Amino acid sequence: VVTPSPPVVTPSPPVVTPSPPVVTPSPPVVTPPPPVVTPSSPPVVPPTPTAPPAAGCTDFAGAPCATCLATNGVCYSTMNADECGAFGFRWCAGGGPVPPTTPSPPVVTPSPPVVTPSPPVVTPSPPLVTPIPTDPPAA
Repeated sequence: VVTPSPPVVTPSPPVVTPSPPVVTPSPPVVTPPPPVVTPSSPPVVPPTPTAPPAAGCTDFAGAPCATCLATNGVCYSTMNADECGAFGFRWCAGGGPVPPTTPSPPVVTPSPPVVTPSPPVVTPSPPLVTPIPTDPPAA
C-alpha cells in the first residue's frame, strides 16, 4: 500500500513595493529686518549778522554783540542761533529773539527683506504590501 504524501505548499514571501516619498514644501518664512534709522543733524551755518545788534546786546566790556550773548555777558561769535537757544542764551543777530528750531525728521532707509527658506518636509507613506495569492491546498 502506497500512502500518497500531501502536496508541499511553500508560500511566497509578500512583495513590498515602497511608494515614493511625498514632499510637501512649506512656504518660505520672510522676516524683515528692523528699519535702520539714521538721524540727520541740521547743517551748521556760521552766523552772518546783517543787521546791527539789538538793544541791550552788549558784552561785559560794553562792546556790541551781534551774535550770541551768554548770561554771563560773554559774546560768542562762533555759535549759531540754534546752539545759542539751546543754552538759553540771547540771540542778538538781527535784533530779534532766537528763531524756533525745527527738528529734522529721521531718515529711514529700508533694507531689502531677508528670505530664509525652510527645509522641505518629507512625510513618508506607509509601505504598500501586495499579498500574492497562493493556491488552495489540494483536497
